[in-house]
Amino acid sequence: MKKIYFGIVTLAVMLFVTACSQNEPQQDEALVTFSVGVEDANITRAYSDGTTANQLIYSIFNEDGTKVIISKVTENNLTDLLEGHTVTVSLAKGHTYTAVFWAQNSACKAYTISEDMHVTIDYTGLNNDETRDAFFAYTEPFTVDVNPRLRVILKRPFAQINVGSTKDDIDAITASGVKVSKSEAIIEDIPSELNLFNGNTDKPVNVNYALAAMPKEKLYVDTDGDSIKEEFTYLSMSYVLADTLS
Repeated sequence: MKKIYFGIVTLAVMLFVTACSQNEPQQDEALVTFSVGVEDANITRAYSDGTTANQLIYSIFNEDGTKVIISKVTENNLTDLLEGHTVTVSLAKGHTYTAVFWAQNSACKAYTISEDMHVTIDYTGLNNDETRDAFFAYTEPFTVDVNPRLRVILKRPFAQINVGSTKDDIDAITASGVKVSKSEAIIEDIPSELNLFNGNTDKPVNVNYALAAMPKEKLYVDTDGDSIKEEFTYLSMSYVLADTLS
């Protein structure tokens, strides 16, 4: 009985040591921390200000982008992208990588992201849709040393097309008996694919955003260059992918 009891204890100790060794950090890896934030973030709530973005998707590539090291990790229900969100991953020391990030509203179904981090945009849908607001960033190649920290600034890949009208124009339209409450947008030759790894755009299409309720907010634009923004009635707001992203 003593031999059997000794054997069981020895086996338990061996399993405990093995389990501990598996949880210890590998000596050839380091924790890489990304501080991810939105470009020119304004925490004050306003129309299309980026606060609808609550989902972050990221991938890690090797130096030249030919191999995916970490594929399409998705973080949901985020509330800190404007202030700065932290992402931590474990990568091999001495190796060089590039990280790619995409942030959007999780309710928006207009974007499809491939394994190589190309975003295909479906322009079918309603005009004035704030949930289409999204942001992206890619890092320069970085070599992992001892627990490096990198700052990542997300920027909007879209041209935000705003259409407004002066109060006099609205008053004249109203006086004529016409009530304007909805708007649509028809735009030709707009890119529908974005390569998140380098910001290149491709595959032009024609866009037709369907009639939808106009934004309730006011539109403020400095039209005469005097640094004072004039007030307009917001008629239409559309997101379309910009031709050139730097």
